[in-house]
Amino acid sequence: MSAGEGGGDATLASTGGLARPRLYTAPFIGICLLTLFAFCQNFTLQPILPLLVLDLGGDATLVGVAFLVFSVPSVVLRPWIGRLADRLGSRRVLLMGVSANAVAGALYFIPSLAALVALRVGHGTAWAALNTGGPSTLAGIVPSSRRGEASAVFDLMPGLSILIMPTIALMLYGVFGLTGPLIVAAALGLATLAVAVALIPATVGSRPTGASSGGALLEPTAVLPMLYQLLMNSVLSLFVVYPPLFAAQHGLPLSDLVVYYPVYGFVFIASRLVAGRLVDRIPRVTVAIVGATLAGVSLVIAAAATDVALLTVAGVVYGIANGASAPATTALVMDRAPVGRVGAAMATYTLGFQFGSGLGAAAWGLLIDAGGFMVPFVVGAILEFGLLGLVISRRATLRGGQVAT
Repeated sequence: MSAGEGGGDATLASTGGLARPRLYTAPFIGICLLTLFAFCQNFTLQPILPLLVLDLGGDATLVGVAFLVFSVPSVVLRPWIGRLADRLGSRRVLLMGVSANAVAGALYFIPSLAALVALRVGHGTAWAALNTGGPSTLAGIVPSSRRGEASAVFDLMPGLSILIMPTIALMLYGVFGLTGPLIVAAALGLATLAVAVALIPATVGSRPTGASSGGALLEPTAVLPMLYQLLMNSVLSLFVVYPPLFAAQHGLPLSDLVVYYPVYGFVFIASRLVAGRLVDRIPRVTVAIVGATLAGVSLVIAAAATDVALLTVAGVVYGIANGASAPATTALVMDRAPVGRVGAAMATYTLGFQFGSGLGAAAWGLLIDAGGFMVPFVVGAILEFGLLGLVISRRATLRGGQVAT
């Protein structure tokens, strides 16, 4: 039996298949809210952290160190935390993560660089627990026939956070200095913990009776979806981080990007919501194939761009690809995870997002410095079309993992 099967479709069974099982239960709303609050905290701290390091007497190198020591435990410890979620239950690991996250949010007021570096290590560990326990708990909450829709809503929370909180954080900094955004970050950490305790009951995310928590650190059934998202998200920074540099290199005013980011954000969110319903009605692998194809096409368009208008077209196509593919691969991991290995599967899968966005941003920067923007766009297109070939070659295996709806 795959992850999440069992009680999730009770409503459907009791009505003879005439009604769809309920998705928007208190636990599902809770897991989405706490994820929203957690990422809002993260994206409040990100633009403020460099200012905090400088205020404490640090420099740009220490800013990089502060981000690095957060990322290392968040990535390295994730497989072990996934195994712990399978052994103790995903809700317990989630509560550990949100509790440590709440404590960490309050400690950014300590006026010490050494304490800040140590705090970032602890906060990165909490982040790994939160982002392993959260998706693992989600898998046990949602009905199997609505996994795609549930994944789309759940995966939307980080996107909403990044659209809203960096701007708010900088506005608060402009009015109140560091105190304003740090208070908000601490409050969001506490709100995350409060939602977890209030809306996610102890009966959710318990370890399946008789299930084994052994096996490899990485769950084999989640490796291909992890690779998919690693390659998909490796080019994300080209469309989100580097457009200001694109404008500068082409002699374009930054004001030309005023429309670019809202258009990209709207398309990304809309495609994710639409795809959430589609992936419960068509094979997940079909959505993944279309996503990889569109991602490759977007990079070909971007390689030819010399103005923001054509870059916006490329960004729209990529936004559709990225927005639509994540619900499909997340639902696919839920479909295929063995009993007792949901935590390991989600830990394996979410590594793709972390590695892809982090390593991609660094690699593209080097290529841009070496040869301008056409080189990374062409290399990215080759990667995405390679991903397309990989998915097509494994489509029979991936299609076979989907729960019938």
